[in-house]
Amino acid sequence: MQGEEDNNEQPDPPTNPTALLPLETNASLQVGSQSIRWRGPTHRLRQSTLRMAAESTAPPPPSLPPPATAAAPRHPRLLGFEQLDARVKELTSSQAELLERIQKLKQEVQNWRSNVETQVRTCQNELQGLKKGLDSEVEQLKLEMKEIRSAIQKEKEQ
Repeated sequence: MQGEEDNNEQPDPPTNPTALLPLETNASLQVGSQSIRWRGPTHRLRQSTLRMAAESTAPPPPSLPPPATAAAPRHPRLLGFEQLDARVKELTSSQAELLERIQKLKQEVQNWRSNVETQVRTCQNELQGLKKGLDSEVEQLKLEMKEIRSAIQKEKEQ
């Protein structure tokens, strides 16, 4: 009988003002400068129904991969380590190739620089030879000019 007495008691009034609205009703509640919109529980029900319908028409999940062969390692960590090991070997060989190319390029640059230095020395030697030749010709011309001036001076005196 106690259960019947509990049913006769009035429930506490709801503290949520939107609980008094009918379920299908949309309502807005103004709190300060913010507005709260109540779309009712049927809104969520419609959304979940649509989501369930979309999930039921979705393609089945992809099948699981075939079981690993006997050659493959049993533990996934070992597979990861083997992949890392293969990648390290690949990078090491790539690094060796790059180092070889760099060494070849360095040798080419050294050869080119040596050739340029040789050409510069050759040109400098030629220029020094030409300069010496010109200097001697200038000295000879100066001597000849002095002789000519002195000869002209002698003629004027006579």
